[in-house]
Amino acid sequence: MNAFRNVLVKLSGVCALLVSLPVIYRIYEGDLLNPTSYFLWSSLSLVCFVVLIRANEGGHTMMVGYFLSDLCIGTYALIKGGQSKFGWFEILVICLTVICAAIFARCELRKKYNPAVIASGIACVVAGIPLLIDAFVHPYKMSYMICLCYLAISLFGYFGETTFKGKFIPGLSAVYWLVILGGVAVERA
Repeated sequence: MNAFRNVLVKLSGVCALLVSLPVIYRIYEGDLLNPTSYFLWSSLSLVCFVVLIRANEGGHTMMVGYFLSDLCIGTYALIKGGQSKFGWFEILVICLTVICAAIFARCELRKKYNPAVIASGIACVVAGIPLLIDAFVHPYKMSYMICLCYLAISLFGYFGETTFKGKFIPGLSAVYWLVILGGVAVERA
Protein backbone atom coordinates (compact mmCIF):
# COMPACT_ATOMS: atom_id res chain seq x y z
CA MET A 1 0.00 0.00 0.00
CA ASN A 2 2.89 2.37 0.76
CA ALA A 3 4.25 1.99 -2.79
CA PHE A 4 0.83 2.93 -4.19
CA ARG A 5 0.73 6.05 -2.02
CA ASN A 6 4.21 7.01 -3.22
CA VAL A 7 3.06 6.68 -6.84
CA LEU A 8 0.06 8.92 -6.11
CA VAL A 9 2.29 11.55 -4.49
CA LYS A 10 4.67 11.51 -7.46
CA LEU A 11 1.71 11.68 -9.87
CA SER A 12 0.40 14.76 -8.06
CA GLY A 13 3.69 16.56 -8.67
CA VAL A 14 4.20 15.45 -12.26
CA CYS A 15 0.57 16.13 -13.20
CA ALA A 16 0.69 19.54 -11.46
CA LEU A 17 3.55 20.38 -13.79
CA LEU A 18 1.91 18.88 -16.87
CA VAL A 19 -1.41 20.65 -16.27
CA SER A 20 0.33 23.75 -17.61
CA LEU A 21 0.30 22.22 -21.11
CA PRO A 22 -3.44 22.65 -21.86
CA VAL A 23 -3.30 26.19 -20.46
CA ILE A 24 -0.25 26.95 -22.60
CA TYR A 25 -2.11 25.51 -25.59
CA ARG A 26 -5.02 27.87 -24.91
CA ILE A 27 -2.54 30.76 -24.87
CA TYR A 28 -1.09 29.45 -28.14
CA GLU A 29 -4.61 29.44 -29.61
CA GLY A 30 -5.08 33.09 -28.70
CA ASP A 31 -6.22 33.36 -25.08
CA LEU A 32 -4.60 36.39 -23.50
CA LEU A 33 -3.81 35.62 -19.88
CA ASN A 34 -2.22 37.90 -17.32
CA PRO A 35 1.38 36.72 -16.79
CA THR A 36 1.61 38.77 -13.59
CA SER A 37 -1.12 36.66 -11.97
CA TYR A 38 0.71 33.43 -12.81
CA PHE A 39 4.04 34.75 -11.51
CA LEU A 40 2.35 35.76 -8.25
CA TRP A 41 0.59 32.38 -7.95
CA SER A 42 4.00 30.85 -8.49
CA SER A 43 5.43 32.86 -5.60
CA LEU A 44 2.56 31.73 -3.33
CA SER A 45 3.17 28.12 -4.39
CA LEU A 46 6.86 28.56 -3.57
CA VAL A 47 6.03 29.74 -0.05
CA CYS A 48 3.68 26.76 0.37
CA PHE A 49 6.41 24.43 -0.89
CA VAL A 50 8.95 25.81 1.61
CA VAL A 51 6.44 25.58 4.46
CA LEU A 52 5.67 21.94 3.63
CA ILE A 53 9.36 21.04 3.22
CA ARG A 54 10.13 22.50 6.64
CA ALA A 55 7.08 20.80 8.20
CA ASN A 56 8.61 17.57 6.85
CA GLU A 57 5.33 15.67 6.68
CA GLY A 58 4.61 15.62 2.94
CA GLY A 59 2.48 17.67 0.59
CA HIS A 60 5.41 19.46 -1.03
CA THR A 61 5.54 17.38 -4.24
CA MET A 62 2.26 18.77 -5.58
CA MET A 63 3.28 22.31 -4.63
CA VAL A 64 6.62 22.17 -6.46
CA GLY A 65 4.67 20.99 -9.52
CA TYR A 66 2.32 23.97 -9.21
CA PHE A 67 5.24 26.34 -8.67
CA LEU A 68 6.90 25.20 -11.91
CA SER A 69 3.58 25.02 -13.77
CA ASP A 70 2.59 28.60 -12.88
CA LEU A 71 6.09 29.79 -13.74
CA CYS A 72 5.88 28.14 -17.19
CA ILE A 73 2.39 29.51 -17.87
CA GLY A 74 3.40 33.02 -16.77
CA THR A 75 6.53 32.94 -18.92
CA TYR A 76 4.66 31.70 -22.01
CA ALA A 77 1.86 34.23 -21.48
CA LEU A 78 4.47 36.99 -21.26
CA ILE A 79 6.23 35.79 -24.41
CA LYS A 80 2.95 35.56 -26.34
CA GLY A 81 1.99 39.11 -25.42
CA GLY A 82 -0.37 38.45 -22.53
CA GLN A 83 -1.97 41.49 -20.99
CA SER A 84 0.14 42.21 -17.94
CA LYS A 85 -2.15 43.93 -15.45
CA PHE A 86 -1.69 44.83 -11.84
CA GLY A 87 -4.95 45.28 -10.00
CA TRP A 88 -6.72 44.37 -6.78
CA PHE A 89 -6.28 40.63 -7.38
CA GLU A 90 -2.52 40.87 -7.77
CA ILE A 91 -2.34 43.00 -4.63
CA LEU A 92 -4.40 40.34 -2.82
CA VAL A 93 -2.01 37.55 -3.88
CA ILE A 94 1.00 39.61 -2.79
CA CYS A 95 -0.64 40.22 0.61
CA LEU A 96 -1.48 36.52 0.98
CA THR A 97 2.09 35.55 0.07
CA VAL A 98 3.60 38.04 2.54
CA ILE A 99 1.21 36.94 5.30
CA CYS A 100 2.05 33.27 4.69
CA ALA A 101 5.78 34.06 4.71
CA ALA A 102 5.41 36.00 7.98
CA ILE A 103 3.43 33.18 9.61
CA PHE A 104 6.05 30.72 8.38
CA ALA A 105 8.85 32.85 9.87
CA ARG A 106 7.07 32.83 13.22
CA CYS A 107 6.50 29.08 13.00
CA GLU A 108 10.14 28.54 12.03
CA LEU A 109 11.20 30.15 15.29
CA ARG A 110 8.94 27.83 17.28
CA LYS A 111 9.49 24.74 15.06
CA LYS A 112 5.71 24.18 14.99
CA TYR A 113 4.39 24.40 11.46
CA ASN A 114 0.63 23.72 11.69
CA PRO A 115 -0.33 27.43 11.57
CA ALA A 116 1.88 27.98 8.50
CA VAL A 117 0.42 24.94 6.71
CA ILE A 118 -3.14 26.05 7.48
CA ALA A 119 -2.45 29.65 6.44
CA SER A 120 -0.85 28.47 3.18
CA GLY A 121 -3.79 26.21 2.34
CA ILE A 122 -6.32 28.93 3.03
CA ALA A 123 -4.26 31.44 1.03
CA CYS A 124 -4.27 29.11 -1.98
CA VAL A 125 -8.06 28.85 -1.87
CA VAL A 126 -8.52 32.61 -1.36
CA ALA A 127 -6.18 33.29 -4.30
CA GLY A 128 -8.47 31.10 -6.41
CA ILE A 129 -11.70 32.95 -5.56
CA PRO A 130 -11.58 35.18 -8.69
CA LEU A 131 -11.36 32.03 -10.85
CA LEU A 132 -14.31 30.59 -8.95
CA ILE A 133 -16.35 33.74 -9.58
CA ASP A 134 -15.31 33.75 -13.24
CA ALA A 135 -16.42 30.12 -13.55
CA PHE A 136 -19.92 31.07 -12.42
CA VAL A 137 -20.10 34.29 -14.46
CA HIS A 138 -18.69 32.75 -17.66
CA PRO A 139 -19.29 28.98 -17.34
CA TYR A 140 -18.80 28.29 -21.04
CA LYS A 141 -15.24 29.64 -20.91
CA MET A 142 -14.24 27.04 -18.30
CA SER A 143 -12.72 23.85 -19.64
CA TYR A 144 -14.11 20.72 -18.02
CA MET A 145 -10.92 18.88 -19.01
CA ILE A 146 -8.60 21.34 -17.26
CA CYS A 147 -10.83 21.45 -14.16
CA LEU A 148 -10.90 17.64 -14.04
CA CYS A 149 -7.11 17.56 -14.33
CA TYR A 150 -6.77 19.91 -11.35
CA LEU A 151 -9.25 17.79 -9.40
CA ALA A 152 -7.32 14.61 -10.22
CA ILE A 153 -4.05 16.22 -9.12
CA SER A 154 -5.64 17.21 -5.81
CA LEU A 155 -7.04 13.73 -5.26
CA PHE A 156 -3.69 12.11 -6.08
CA GLY A 157 -2.04 14.37 -3.50
CA TYR A 158 -4.75 13.82 -0.90
CA PHE A 159 -4.88 10.03 -1.13
CA GLY A 160 -1.11 9.72 -1.51
CA GLU A 161 -0.23 11.66 1.61
CA THR A 162 -0.60 10.19 5.10
CA THR A 163 -0.39 13.16 7.47
CA PHE A 164 -2.66 16.11 8.23
CA LYS A 165 -0.05 18.56 6.94
CA GLY A 166 0.43 16.56 3.76
CA LYS A 167 -3.30 16.18 3.09
CA PHE A 168 -4.45 19.69 4.02
CA ILE A 169 -3.68 21.65 0.84
CA PRO A 170 -4.64 18.83 -1.58
CA GLY A 171 -7.88 18.32 0.38
CA LEU A 172 -8.82 22.00 0.21
CA SER A 173 -7.89 22.02 -3.45
CA ALA A 174 -10.11 19.00 -4.18
CA VAL A 175 -13.10 20.69 -2.54
CA TYR A 176 -12.34 23.90 -4.47
CA TRP A 177 -12.29 22.11 -7.85
CA LEU A 178 -15.43 20.12 -7.02
CA VAL A 179 -17.24 23.39 -6.32
CA ILE A 180 -16.05 24.85 -9.62
CA LEU A 181 -17.04 21.74 -11.58
CA GLY A 182 -20.43 21.59 -9.87
CA GLY A 183 -21.06 25.29 -10.38
CA VAL A 184 -20.11 25.18 -14.04
CA ALA A 185 -22.32 22.14 -14.60
CA VAL A 186 -25.29 23.85 -12.92
CA GLU A 187 -24.72 27.13 -14.80
CA ARG A 188 -24.46 25.32 -18.14
CA ALA A 189 -27.64 23.31 -17.54
